[in-house]
Amino acid sequence: LHRNAGPEDLVAAEKMLQRITANPGEYNDGFVHEFKVFFEELKDFFNANTLTDSKKHLTPTTIYS
Repeated sequence: LHRNAGPEDLVAAEKMLQRITANPGEYNDGFVHEFKVFFEELKDFFNANTLTDSKKHLTPTTIYS
């Protein structure tokens, strides 16, 4: 992936995530964790989170601010 990422890169990252999590222990745990974080940030960047994902980040403070 590159800094000029497009929506197609979100699809590619999702496929990579599926591949690296398919067989636990095949990839370094730290790498898998960081890739999951990266994928979530990429989804945020493209505003591709589901309503359920977005709801997890809401707190009473953010709702009534």
